[in-house]
Amino acid sequence: MSIAAGLWGPPALPSSVELRWSAPSECPNVQTARAAVERNLGASLDSFAGDAVYAVRLQRDEDGWRATVEAGASQRVLPVTQTCAQAADAAALVVAIAIDPTAVGAVPEPEPEPEPEPEPIPTPPPPLPTSVEPELPAEPAPASVTPMSAEPAEPRDGPPGVTGHFALSGGVGWGVIDRVTAAVVAHAGLGWTRARAFVDATFTPPRTVDVDSSSIAFVHWAVGVGACGRFGLLPRWDLEPCGALEAGQLFARPRGLQGSSDATETWAAIRGGPHLLWWASRRVGLRLSTEAVVPLRRPSFNVGGAGAVAQPGLVGVRATAGLELRFGGTL
Repeated sequence: MSIAAGLWGPPALPSSVELRWSAPSECPNVQTARAAVERNLGASLDSFAGDAVYAVRLQRDEDGWRATVEAGASQRVLPVTQTCAQAADAAALVVAIAIDPTAVGAVPEPEPEPEPEPEPIPTPPPPLPTSVEPELPAEPAPASVTPMSAEPAEPRDGPPGVTGHFALSGGVGWGVIDRVTAAVVAHAGLGWTRARAFVDATFTPPRTVDVDSSSIAFVHWAVGVGACGRFGLLPRWDLEPCGALEAGQLFARPRGLQGSSDATETWAAIRGGPHLLWWASRRVGLRLSTEAVVPLRRPSFNVGGAGAVAQPGLVGVRATAGLELRFGGTL
């Protein structure tokens, strides 16, 4: 088992119970974390059989240091602490309790006192006062951190694990027509730990195509519905492969062409590609996306004497960058 700042590392110390540790360089390292877990257990990790994997991630946000502990499908986000060392100690205690709840905070039974030797002259011992009761050993104090199997505490600002998102982006594309066009995208949706569902609206400002001494302006709009997977690369970076279906209209507006009128065609396409997000804070991030766009309809715009002047491509591409805001949920 080994650790690198912000990254999972390959195993180096053999153990039947695996501890994975992801933390910045200023935080306790994996040797310190392992020692803390074993100190809480009162035994070496090598003495526990099983193939459980406990993954701990320490990261800093605007309120302080936060620890997240995962074991299989179970995840627990611990309360914010002032220092990374405090967050690491809390995570070590949670892992120790999850491995063996009975070993943490256990108090050994007191050894019985030896019976008194008989007096040289046997005399009956004086009776004990009836008001005196035998003292019982004190019960161990309950652990300050509950095991991972317990229900997590209700988050401060929304339902657990659900966040809302809104983003506004701009960029360029090719494929709506066989020319490079601009693109403006408004994006909104709901996100969970590993997935996101969204709707978005795309608008392409007028793109002029010259035809002899005249021109045609093409305008496009579409509304899309889709979903993404979510993968955390680093504490502030997320990768989201997304796919969507969009539908809208494509307008052609002639300028100075005799005998020509406006034309409107239905637009439908499927698209997909990776979205990369960098979170400057818990609620504000930058979004970069690149998507392939496959039109389901390819109407041709023809002008008498000039033939086809524009047509959607077989496969297009759209690249945008913008600002994303998230709200609600456990952040």
